[in-house]
Amino acid sequence: MKYYLGIDGGGTVTTAAVANENGEIIYKAQGKTINFYAVGIENSRKNLAETIDKFFNLDILRLDIVNLYYEKIVKVEPNNKEALLKLAKFREGIGDYRAQVDYLERIVEADAKDLEGLKNLAKGYEKIRAKDKAIETYTKYLELVKDP
Repeated sequence: MKYYLGIDGGGTVTTAAVANENGEIIYKAQGKTINFYAVGIENSRKNLAETIDKFFNLDILRLDIVNLYYEKIVKVEPNNKEALLKLAKFREGIGDYRAQVDYLERIVEADAKDLEGLKNLAKGYEKIRAKDKAIETYTKYLELVKDP
């Protein structure tokens, strides 16, 4: 079955809904406005992401819609840390650890001092049994924690 995501970015509230291919709304979520004239572009992006994140709890969708949303963000903004982290978590959740590591590597490539990225990347390397890379990444992480 196919699912469709619709978003109404109003001046005071953003409403997002998921419908099945029969047009039946199966989930609806509301969040803060995404009107960038009112809240600025960064808050607009943040508010939209928070609204979309409410769909992460839907098993029926297998997170495909949320994943697609963040994939589109990364196409436009390849180093968008928030989107890359969400994609990495999605891939981890479905057991695709190699793809998880790919997203985390992109975060660390963009910012070699990103503690969260390094820690998650080291854990990802463990999951794909890349022991040497895991040790190297944990070492970098610990060095930064000692001397940021």
